[in-house]
Amino acid sequence: MVRKFLIIIALIATLSGLTEVSAQTRLRTEWGLVAGGSYPITKFDMGESTASIKHHIGWQGGLHMALKFGNTFAIQPEIIYTYAKVDIKDAEHSFAAQMKTNTLQIPVLFSLRFGSVFRLNTGPVLTVMDNPTYNDHNGEKVMFGRLYPTVSYAVGIGLCLWRHFLIDLRALIDPRTIIPSDTTNYISYDSATEDREIKSTIHNVQLRIGYLF
Repeated sequence: MVRKFLIIIALIATLSGLTEVSAQTRLRTEWGLVAGGSYPITKFDMGESTASIKHHIGWQGGLHMALKFGNTFAIQPEIIYTYAKVDIKDAEHSFAAQMKTNTLQIPVLFSLRFGSVFRLNTGPVLTVMDNPTYNDHNGEKVMFGRLYPTVSYAVGIGLCLWRHFLIDLRALIDPRTIIPSDTTNYISYDSATEDREIKSTIHNVQLRIGYLF
C-alpha cells in the first residue's frame, strides 16, 4: 500500500516539476476535475463453482491533468477513483452477497488535439488499488482478489467545449483477453466450504464530464 501511494506522489511531483520547466519553455498545463460512470464488460471463468456473478455500473471521480506541447500534443496523467457493486449468488449453497469494489487507477495517456475542441487519447492505465470484498455466511469479510490487472490500456475521444467543459468517452481494455495471466479470484461461503478458484477479465466503457480550470 505504501508503494502505491509513493507512485501517486511521484507522479504529482513529476508533473509539478514539468510545470516549472514549462514556464521556461512556454509549455502549458491543464488541470480539472472529472466525474462519470463506468459500464463493465466482464467475463468470469467459474471453473467448478456453481455461483453466478453480476457486475453493476460503477461511478467515477478524479483529477485530470495534462502537459500540452503546443496545440496538437499532450501527455495526460489522471487519478481516477471508481466505486462499484457486484452481486454474487449461489443457489446450491443458499448464498447471496453484494461485493463492493474500490479501485484507484492512474491513466497516463497520449493525447492528440485537433483545434481547441476535439482530442484523441490512448495509453496505459495503472491500477494501484483494487480490493473487492464481501461477507460470507458468518459475516466475515472475504477478499475476492483483484479484478483489474496491474496495467490495462485505454483508448477514447474527448470534446472540450467553451474551453472549460470536458466530455470524455473511452474504453478500458483488459490485456488478459490476449495474454493470459495468473490472476485469480476466490469465492468462499464459510470456514467449512472450500474456496473456489475462478478467473476473470474486465473491460469498461467509461463516460465522464469535467471542468477545466
